[in-house]
Amino acid sequence: MSLAEEEKAQLQTKIKIEGTIDRHVFESIKEVYEAEKKEAEAEDKPEPSFSQVLEMILRKGIKAYKSKK
Repeated sequence: MSLAEEEKAQLQTKIKIEGTIDRHVFESIKEVYEAEKKEAEAEDKPEPSFSQVLEMILRKGIKAYKSKK
């Protein structure tokens, strides 16, 4: 798959969302983001984007929610 095809595929699977959250929730997300950045730096890995960390948090939250059901 070429780079252009990969970017096109991402545009078809990634959806931008907008919403309002409590300030404390946002601060917690920022803390997780900073921890993930430090971990990536310590392991000499590429720094994750804020969107990647947010998606990770959402995926884990969804997984935890579904495991309760």
